[in-house]
Amino acid sequence: MPRTIVDDASFELRSGETLGVVGESGSGKSTMARMALALDVPDGGAVLFQGQAWTPH
Repeated sequence: MPRTIVDDASFELRSGETLGVVGESGSGKSTMARMALALDVPDGGAVLFQGQAWTPH
Protein backbone atom coordinates (compact mmCIF):
# COMPACT_ATOMS: atom_id res chain seq x y z
CA MET A 1 0.00 0.00 0.00
CA PRO A 2 1.55 3.35 -1.04
CA ARG A 3 2.12 5.98 1.64
CA THR A 4 3.47 9.52 1.69
CA ILE A 5 6.86 9.77 3.37
CA VAL A 6 7.71 13.45 2.85
CA ASP A 7 4.98 15.99 2.14
CA ASP A 8 5.40 19.73 1.57
CA ALA A 9 8.91 20.04 2.97
CA SER A 10 11.06 23.01 2.08
CA PHE A 11 14.16 24.76 3.36
CA GLU A 12 16.53 27.46 2.24
CA LEU A 13 20.20 27.68 3.14
CA ARG A 14 22.56 30.54 2.50
CA SER A 15 26.30 30.19 2.16
CA GLY A 16 27.88 29.25 5.49
CA GLU A 17 24.60 28.16 7.15
CA THR A 18 23.95 24.72 8.61
CA LEU A 19 20.63 22.90 8.75
CA GLY A 20 19.56 20.38 11.38
CA VAL A 21 16.51 18.20 10.74
CA VAL A 22 14.71 16.74 13.74
CA GLY A 23 11.77 14.35 13.79
CA GLU A 24 10.42 11.02 14.88
CA SER A 25 11.78 7.76 13.54
CA GLY A 26 10.22 7.11 10.15
CA SER A 27 9.24 10.74 9.58
CA GLY A 28 11.28 11.05 6.36
CA LYS A 29 14.46 12.80 7.53
CA SER A 30 16.81 10.43 5.70
CA THR A 31 14.57 10.34 2.62
CA MET A 32 14.55 14.13 2.46
CA ALA A 33 18.34 14.24 2.82
CA ARG A 34 18.81 11.61 0.08
CA MET A 35 16.59 13.64 -2.26
CA ALA A 36 18.43 16.88 -1.45
CA LEU A 37 21.69 15.11 -2.35
CA ALA A 38 20.13 13.71 -5.57
CA LEU A 39 20.69 10.14 -4.34
CA ASP A 40 16.95 9.39 -4.62
CA VAL A 41 14.34 10.67 -7.05
CA PRO A 42 10.89 11.66 -5.73
CA ASP A 43 7.89 9.63 -6.92
CA GLY A 44 5.95 12.89 -7.16
CA GLY A 45 6.66 16.57 -6.86
CA ALA A 46 10.06 18.09 -7.52
CA VAL A 47 13.36 18.94 -5.89
CA LEU A 48 14.51 22.39 -6.98
CA PHE A 49 17.87 24.13 -6.70
CA GLN A 50 17.88 27.84 -7.48
CA GLY A 51 14.48 27.37 -9.15
CA GLN A 52 15.64 24.59 -11.48
CA ALA A 53 14.91 20.86 -11.26
CA TRP A 54 17.65 19.18 -9.19
CA THR A 55 16.56 15.62 -9.88
CA PRO A 56 14.80 14.19 -12.92
CA HIS A 57 11.08 13.53 -12.48
